Amino acid sequence: MASSSARQPLATVVRAALAAYDSGRWADFAALVDPTELAEFREEHLDNEEGWEQGFARMDARHGVIPADVDDFFLEMWNEARRTAGSLTSRQFAHVNNIESLRKLSPAEFLARYLEVRNPPEDPDHPPGAPAQIAVAVHRELIGEVPEDDELVHVVYRVYYDIRSVGSVEAVHVLAVRKGPDGWRIMLNEDLSPVLACAVRET
Repeated sequence: MASSSARQPLATVVRAALAAYDSGRWADFAALVDPTELAEFREEHLDNEEGWEQGFARMDARHGVIPADVDDFFLEMWNEARRTAGSLTSRQFAHVNNIESLRKLSPAEFLARYLEVRNPPEDPDHPPGAPAQIAVAVHRELIGEVPEDDELVHVVYRVYYDIRSVGSVEAVHVLAVRKGPDGWRIMLNEDLSPVLACAVRET
């Protein structure tokens, strides 16, 4: 039986996704992202996390292989990075303490936990989805739709920002929306992409 979301109009799904993003309801937002997009996001970031963990293991394995003074220097530097960062996985994903737990997350849970860490609800100066120290996205509203075919539509929407040093400004974004077995689902774009948002926030 088709889910109720499969019968929802495209605009209803997009509005629900943007509202969930604006209010920091990450599980609700992730549930409306295209499954292929979710799977690709999970695969890419899981590879990154596993690579970091393997780097720790390789550094440990080198101990005693290279000259002792060089070995001790790099090992101490590596251990200091561990002590300072703690569990890298726990810093990248909410409520996840190790790589084994991360592997068990579904693609939707994976994205939701990633977004939650980057948008802490307790920070009043950093609302959900807003690049810190740059701009606060106050509101997102739909403008129109441009169909590409029966299963792919490009939705144009406007974002209202409050830039601390300037005031209120607006920006227009395009969001690809794909129709699948579960109905319309959104693709991540430059506005909603946690990777790009994090890069902007850290500059």
